[in-house]
Amino acid sequence: MKKKIVILGDSIVMPRPYMDEVEKTEYEDTYGYLLSQAFSDDVSVCFVGGLDTESALEGWNERYVAYKRPDIVIYHLGINDCVQRVFRKNSRSIHLKPWFRKLTRNFGIRLVNRYRRFFIRLVGKKNQYVKPDAFRKNLELLRGQVRTFSDNCRFIAIGICEKPEWQEHRSPGDNQLIKQYNAILQEEFGTAFVDPNRFGKANDILISDGIHFSRQTHERVAEELKRLLD
Repeated sequence: MKKKIVILGDSIVMPRPYMDEVEKTEYEDTYGYLLSQAFSDDVSVCFVGGLDTESALEGWNERYVAYKRPDIVIYHLGINDCVQRVFRKNSRSIHLKPWFRKLTRNFGIRLVNRYRRFFIRLVGKKNQYVKPDAFRKNLELLRGQVRTFSDNCRFIAIGICEKPEWQEHRSPGDNQLIKQYNAILQEEFGTAFVDPNRFGKANDILISDGIHFSRQTHERVAEELKRLLD
């Protein structure tokens, strides 16, 4: 019997066709598309750049996931929830105002980038978008929204990739937080948790930005999802 599968995630789910030949991923390279080719099921993919669990609850999950009455939902969320920030979510700092950035030739942001390690140590943990307890609660609420429309839905979660050393140097402590949030995902989803860190070190599974999947990692994730769904 044909099933409806919905994937909801952040920019890691999306194709990146504008990168150079070595690093680009066409839509046909993404694990969402590969999954759709492996099964005769209806697979729909929703990706939103910068999406965290709080924002997902504000409409994305209900409109683009729950209303479809899916049989299987795959969540790929967490990196935007857990990493440390210099600025708070929806910050109104003057340094982020377009007119101020233009007037100062982006001096404030360049200064922040140059001394990011210092600022992260100073305010980074305080400015996380979603704290651990709220993250766990949000995962429960996301599933609850879907179950309102689809009682017997199965849920799968894809974990957060740890950062390469150069990224960790810029934001010291992020990898420890990633481990903590992955542990929450593992507890919440059990055997339906796919940890991409098992596929290798960050430099081996991510492209050069230290955030997004390589084509090979998309393939590995697709294989793991197929195994779970089989």
